[in-house]
Amino acid sequence: MDETSKPWEKTFIVLILILWSLTIIPIIQFVSSSNNINNIDLEELNTSFRGLRYNENGHYFDNLNSNNEKFIEIERKCFRETFKIDSNASDHIYVFSGSSMVTPFCEKKYIPLYLENIFEQENNQSKKVYNLAKSGARSTSIVKSLNKSINMEKPEMVLIYSGHNDHFESHNIIRDELDLLENNLIWYLYRKTFLSGRPNHEIEDLKRNTITPYLINLGMSVGIIDSEKVYDIMNLVNENALDSYKTNMEKIVEITERKGVETVFITVSSNLKIRPFEIDYDFVNETSRDDFINYRDRGFEDLNKQNYEQAIENFKDAEKLNSKNAMIHYKKGLIYEELGETDKSLRSLRIARDKDDFSYDVRAKSSINNFIRSLNGSHVTVVDLKKLLKEDNNKLLFKPDLFDDWVHFNSEYNEIIAKKIFKGLEESSMVN
Repeated sequence: MDETSKPWEKTFIVLILILWSLTIIPIIQFVSSSNNINNIDLEELNTSFRGLRYNENGHYFDNLNSNNEKFIEIERKCFRETFKIDSNASDHIYVFSGSSMVTPFCEKKYIPLYLENIFEQENNQSKKVYNLAKSGARSTSIVKSLNKSINMEKPEMVLIYSGHNDHFESHNIIRDELDLLENNLIWYLYRKTFLSGRPNHEIEDLKRNTITPYLINLGMSVGIIDSEKVYDIMNLVNENALDSYKTNMEKIVEITERKGVETVFITVSSNLKIRPFEIDYDFVNETSRDDFINYRDRGFEDLNKQNYEQAIENFKDAEKLNSKNAMIHYKKGLIYEELGETDKSLRSLRIARDKDDFSYDVRAKSSINNFIRSLNGSHVTVVDLKKLLKEDNNKLLFKPDLFDDWVHFNSEYNEIIAKKIFKGLEESSMVN
C-alpha cells in the first residue's frame, strides 16, 4: 500500500474486506452445508432409526417396593406422581401415552382423571385409572413400561394413546443432517446481536422451524440443494416412524394377549389449523414453477377477496403442478370450511398435515391412525376419536382454541375427549 495513503483510506479498505468476508464466508458455508444434504447416504441414514424399535431394556418410571406394597413413581414437569398398585387390580385401568395425557402441565386436569370421574358418575363403577403416561414417551418406551407394569399387577384394561412422539423423534434424528446454519458466521452474529438473552429452546425453534425450511426452499429454488433428495429423506423419515410404531404396537398386542389383558388403542388427534411450512419440492421445469406460483398467488388473492370458488379453481390448477405443496391443501381446507363442505375441508387439512414435515411439533400422519384401526386380537379394541368427534357435526375437529398447540389438548378439551373415550368403550361393550 502507498505510504502516502490517508488513514481514512486504510480504514475504508479494511471495512470493505470485512464486509466482503461477511458476505463470501457465509455463502461458502451455505453451499458447503447444502452439499452435505445432497450427499446424505440414504442407506446409512436408514440405520439411524433402529433405536426406535422395541428392545428389552429400559422404561420411563421407577417402581418401589416396601412392606410388600408396590408403587410406581413418574417424574412430571412440576412434581413426581406416585401410584400405589393394589394387589387386587381387577378394576384398574392403566393409561400409557406421551404428554397428551399429562397436560396442562402442573395442573391435574388430565384425561385419565376425567375418565375416572366419568366411570363413577355415569356408570356407578369405581375404577382406578392409573395415569402412567410420560411427557415425551414414544411407543418404544411405552411398550417397555407397559410390560413392566402388568408384570407387577395385571390390570383389567390398558389404554394406549400414542403416535405423535414417534414422528417427532424420527424427525429429530434428521434435524442435524438438515442444519444449514451450523457454524455459519452470519447466524452466529445474528444470534449474538439480536437474539441475546432469549432462551435457547426459542432460538432452536426459530432456527429449526422457520429459518432452516426457508433456506432449504431457497437452496432448492436456485438449484444448490437437490429437491428430490430432500423429498426422499423426508419419505424415509416418515416410513421409519410408521415402521417402528407398527413394531412396537404389535409387541404390545403380543404382551397383552399373552397376559389376557384387555387393550384399547385410541386414534390420535391433532390441531388441523396449524399452518404448515411451504416446501416446494420439485417441478418438471422452470415454466411449471412459474405457472405454479402464478396459480398459487392468484388463489391467495381470490381468497383474500373471499372469491372462494375461483380461489379453489386456482389452487386446484396449482396442485396439478405440485401436489406435494402442503400450503395449497391447507388453503383449500380453510376455503371448504367457509363453504360449509366439512368433509372436503377435513380431507384437505389432513393432507396438509401429512405433507408438513417441517413444523416443530411434527404431528402424527394419517398412516398412524390407519394402522391403529387395523389392529385386532381377542383382547384388542380400537376407539376411533375421529369418528366420535365427527358425531358433533365436525365442530370439535375445527376448533383450534381447544388445543394449547399442535397436539396438546387444553383442560376443556380433555374433558370432552374423556367423554368420547368412555362412549367408545361403551359402544365396544368394554363398559358393563
